[in-house]
Amino acid sequence: MYGRYADVMSQPRADAEADERRSPREPSRVADGGLGASVVSRPTYFPDQSAGATRPFVPGFGRTPPFLAGRSSLITELCAGLDAGPDDPRSVSVLLGARGMGKTVVLNEVEDAAVGERGWVSLSLAGTDGDLLTAVHLAVLRARTALEAEAADIKPRRRLDGLKVGASAFGAGVELGASWESDPTAASLRRTEPGVDLRYDLTGLAELAESHGSKVLLTLDEIHAVPAAHVRQLGSILQHIVMREGRAVAFLGAGLTYVVDTLLSHRSAATFLSRAPRFHISYLSDDEVRLGLSEPVRQSGGSVESSALTEAVGAIRGHPYLLQLVGAHSWDAAPAAPEPGAGKRIGLADVRVGIRRAERDLDDHLLRPTWSALSSNDRRFVHAMAADDGPSRIAALRERLGMSSQQVNNYRNRLMLAGMIRPVARGYVEYVYPDTQQWLAAAVKNDECP
Repeated sequence: MYGRYADVMSQPRADAEADERRSPREPSRVADGGLGASVVSRPTYFPDQSAGATRPFVPGFGRTPPFLAGRSSLITELCAGLDAGPDDPRSVSVLLGARGMGKTVVLNEVEDAAVGERGWVSLSLAGTDGDLLTAVHLAVLRARTALEAEAADIKPRRRLDGLKVGASAFGAGVELGASWESDPTAASLRRTEPGVDLRYDLTGLAELAESHGSKVLLTLDEIHAVPAAHVRQLGSILQHIVMREGRAVAFLGAGLTYVVDTLLSHRSAATFLSRAPRFHISYLSDDEVRLGLSEPVRQSGGSVESSALTEAVGAIRGHPYLLQLVGAHSWDAAPAAPEPGAGKRIGLADVRVGIRRAERDLDDHLLRPTWSALSSNDRRFVHAMAADDGPSRIAALRERLGMSSQQVNNYRNRLMLAGMIRPVARGYVEYVYPDTQQWLAAAVKNDECP
């Protein structure tokens, strides 16, 4: 029954002290398979839940942490622009930033605020959902069907509690406010081909939302993954509905910074969206990192030693994703509270373990994907920076690479847009991620980094 633990079951039990030496978390259990009780000894692997504390950090991509540091002013500014209406150009905006800056988290917060505070209809899409126009159209049709299904219960001009529809919700239904759910696939959809009559149906959804004193918010994450032709077509639809018809529709896209020179450039003919206001999500200050580490731990009943906090802030260097990684791994490394009801105390040793584990995760989830998207000359530039201890001087890189000033500036700008390097002073650049230099050295040694 227990596979590789069968040998343990067939042998006599040793004394308790020997059991403790074998595994400190190896309890005795009584198993009853229907043929009588037998004593089974096996190790346990799930963490102890006796403390009952919620983890204060969320290191996964796109997940909103319990405590969001340093983003309130940006979210407030975005919401104000989207709320201003079609006469304000900020009602159609784009959020830009490097990988791991928290763009998806900001989108989530804006969507939740629009639904919860304004009662808007929020359509949440991502550039990786497949055919963009079809995905948007399906979300529009399902949202419209859900609202129409409630028409008998919602009086004309009554304010909605909010409606949020996403690509992932197609099979599970949509949610209205915090209490209502239905399966829109059971309702009859207007007979249109997805993607063909998107402008017509989005206009109809906007009219229906307006009749209830609401508004439609369309958010598009990972806009850099969308073909330029689809972005151009979506921009044309938004321009007609928002600017020419003045409908209550707002748009917020999010993507990597380099889309400014590619997808959103005038050369790609993205037209309307290429002129949309751009909001840049930046690094956190040291004070914001310090608050982002200490406050969620405090709210969970724990504390962080001053020296541990200082070392963690220095290792994170303002990177939001790294903050969550270091925080989560440090929390896991800290010993359980000595008595029930007491909080964890994160010390210097715990933070150092957390930093090592966070750097490993950063390699897999950020460094390698970013590196794989670079050209051979981009990689030469990045390698050349590895010879410096600290920030690299542009003039020294020009000599090292044998390039002209114009060439060096071009690659500098490309790598900044890709999120690999950042300026730190006039004429100097450094790696965005703290351990890029060590990662490059290890990758070259293992023949993994051409």
